[in-house]
Amino acid sequence: MADTPSYQVDLSGNLAIQAGRSRLHLAGPPGSTLVAGDLRKLAAAEVPELAPLIEGSLVVADDRILGSAEPVPQSARLSLVPPVSGG
Repeated sequence: MADTPSYQVDLSGNLAIQAGRSRLHLAGPPGSTLVAGDLRKLAAAEVPELAPLIEGSLVVADDRILGSAEPVPQSARLSLVPPVSGG
């Protein structure tokens, strides 16, 4: 039986405020590689009321923004950064 990977994802800005917490603990699918787009889907399922905001957020691994199809390194410091507006 394959191990289930786990991911700790820091929530930034408005995501943390609206979620009422600063971190999510997510379990990835056993035996497969998680990509950034899938990480957003897991996070949206964990906090469904914030799904639209999560879906538009950037996935950051350490200091690098991941594209939706890029693998998420399990050992990296992960963050979801919501879009910002203003000027």
